[in-house]
Amino acid sequence: MPFILYLASFLPSIIWLLFYLRKDAHPESNKMVIKIFIFGFLASFLLVITAGTVMLVFKLNLSAKNLPSSPFLQLLYFIIAAGLIEEYVKYLVVKFGVFKTSELDEPVDLMIYMIISALGFAALENILYIFSAYSETLEVSSIEIAVTASIIVLVFRFAIATLIHAFCSAIFGYFIAISFLKTKQRRKYFWQGLILAASLHGFLDWFIIESGNIFPQAMIFSALPTLILIICLSIFISIAFTKLKKIKGICQISQQAKGTAKF
Repeated sequence: MPFILYLASFLPSIIWLLFYLRKDAHPESNKMVIKIFIFGFLASFLLVITAGTVMLVFKLNLSAKNLPSSPFLQLLYFIIAAGLIEEYVKYLVVKFGVFKTSELDEPVDLMIYMIISALGFAALENILYIFSAYSETLEVSSIEIAVTASIIVLVFRFAIATLIHAFCSAIFGYFIAISFLKTKQRRKYFWQGLILAASLHGFLDWFIIESGNIFPQAMIFSALPTLILIICLSIFISIAFTKLKKIKGICQISQQAKGTAKF
């Protein structure tokens, strides 16, 4: 794959990262932003390696063509594999990378750092999907068509897939922030946030694949409902940002994080 495509694979994450960093009235240090982004990328890499090793050892094949025939079981698989595991791993990046530092000084930071972790996580997925599109197309066509296929995947990843990562983690980050403000209900809000983020993430991934299978020649049936849901999520996240920004004077949140229960 041309090296320029590898670089282009980072564009969806970088563009959305720059967009969401502007949401923070008190910007985080560049050092911490880069650190969490890289940690998110590495966490994604380790998860891919771990999942690949498990499938190899147990001779599993969980590609889209080999998922359970039952839509319910497919949805459950996506909620657990693409939702629960990925969202928790992105949270661990923030927990071990930020919680005990002075950078975490206001509630909205938790949403910001969860988004940064998610975008780093999505960057590796973008590389893998674009590489797959390029190599598979190149086997049956020319380099020019393979590059075109890669660009189409890149646009899709920018408009939908990368946003799904960012939105779901932002929602989780919002609930984590609320859990710090309502200490007596911390576990309750943490698990509510994780389950909601995992369910949304899993549902969206499942829906995109399932609707694509049902309407293979009419992608509008797949894209339009997904875009509507993403717009609704963007409105919710915008409201969540506004709500957390209004909470003033909480400068001890990193101290609270040090004593957070071991979730």
